[in-house]
Amino acid sequence: MNAPKGLTDNGVGFREAFTFGFSTGYLTLDVLSGVIFSGLIISAIIQKGYSSERQKREITILSGIIAAGCLIFIYGGLLYLGATSDVVAGENVKYIDILKHIAHNGLGSYGAVIISVAVAFACLTTAVAIVSAMGAIFETLSHGRIPYRWGVWACCIVSFVLSIQSVDEIIHYAGYILDFVYPITIALTLFMLLFGKRVKAKAPYIIGVSFTAVFSAIFVIGNLVGSETLKSVQMSLPLAQYHIEWLLPAFAVFGITYLVTNDK
Repeated sequence: MNAPKGLTDNGVGFREAFTFGFSTGYLTLDVLSGVIFSGLIISAIIQKGYSSERQKREITILSGIIAAGCLIFIYGGLLYLGATSDVVAGENVKYIDILKHIAHNGLGSYGAVIISVAVAFACLTTAVAIVSAMGAIFETLSHGRIPYRWGVWACCIVSFVLSIQSVDEIIHYAGYILDFVYPITIALTLFMLLFGKRVKAKAPYIIGVSFTAVFSAIFVIGNLVGSETLKSVQMSLPLAQYHIEWLLPAFAVFGITYLVTNDK
C-alpha cells in the first residue's frame, strides 16, 4: 500500500464538506434500498418461524447493527482514503478519475480491477432491492396483468440502457430525481422512528410526506429551470446551507396536522 499517511488540507470547512457529502450521498441509494430491504428482511424473519414481536424486533435490530457497521466500515475507509490522497479535486475533475487515482495509489496496477469488482458487488445489493421492488410495484398496480417477472425484465433492460452512459451523465440526470425522492424517504423514516409508537393516526404522516414531496418538487424544478427567485427562497430557509431546508417545515406540518386532527 502506497497511500499517503498525512491528511491533506484542501481548505474546505465542515459545513461545505457536510453539505457536499450529504447531497451527493443520495447517489448511493443506500436509504432507498434500506427501506425496501427492511420489508424483505421482515418477511424472511417471519418465514423462518420467528413470529413473536420480541423475536422479530431483536433480529431486526441485530440486522440493522450489522448493516450499519458494514456501511461505517466501507464509507469510513473511503473517507480516509479520500482525505489522505494527494489528488487535487476541482470542478473539472471527474468522480471516477478521483476513484481511479486513489485505487492506483493504494493498490498499484491491479487497483482498477479490484475497485471494479468491489463496486460491482456494492451495487448488486441495491440493484436487487430496487429491481425486486419495481417488479412488485408493476404487478400490484396492474392487478396482476403485468407479471412480476415482466416488471423485473423491464427494469433490468432500462437500467442496462442507462448504465451505458458515463458516470457523470448518470449523476446529472439522477441527481434531480434523487433530490426529489430522498427528502420524502428520509422524512417518512424520521416520522416513523420518532412518532411511530405515539401517533397512530394516518393523517399527520400522509400530509407531512405530501408536503415534503411538493416542497421538494418546487425547488427541484426551480434548480432544473435555473430560477433565481426559487433559489433565493430556498437559501433563505433554515438549514438550507446543509441542503436539508425541507426538514423543519416537514416536521412543522406533521406537528400541526397532529394537533389539529388530535383535537377532533
